[in-house]
Formats: sequence, structure tokens, C-alpha cells
Amino acid sequence: TVGASNSGNSMESFSSRGPVMVDGSNRMKPEISAPGSSVCSSVPPNTYATSNGTSMAGPHVAGVAALLISAYPQARGNPTLLKE
Repeated sequence: TVGASNSGNSMESFSSRGPVMVDGSNRMKPEISAPGSSVCSSVPPNTYATSNGTSMAGPHVAGVAALLISAYPQARGNPTLLKE
């Protein structure tokens, strides 16, 4: 899971955190965070706006994952290795 951080490198208040209780696993979440506050993004029709949320943070993590796979092809299809 991806959390949203702000420019001060703190978790945003809207970003969920803490252990997963629903399944009793007590897994800590989020596993990683990325910029998710006042992120500039494209919006229809053909313009830009700033938005907040984990939906802004997720693409940052996906981009880093793609760069890592490009540099280390053995990580492709291996989420454990990619996470390390």
C-alpha cells in the first residue's frame, strides 16, 4: 500500500496508517509513501491542476518501480526482489 506524504516529509492526515486489524494479521501500513499533497497533474480538457491523495502518490511509486525494473530486469515479476 502507498501512503501520501507532504513537502515536510510527513504523512498526510487523510492517509491511512497503522496495523491491519480486519484480518488479524497486524501488518503495518502503508508500506511506502510518496508525494501526495499539492501534486500537479493533468486534468481534462488539456489543462493542469493540483490534487491531494494517495491517488497522487501511487503513480510516483509505480514510476520508481518501472525505473528499477529497467535497471534490474531480474526484478520483473518478482515483487519481493523489487521491494528489497
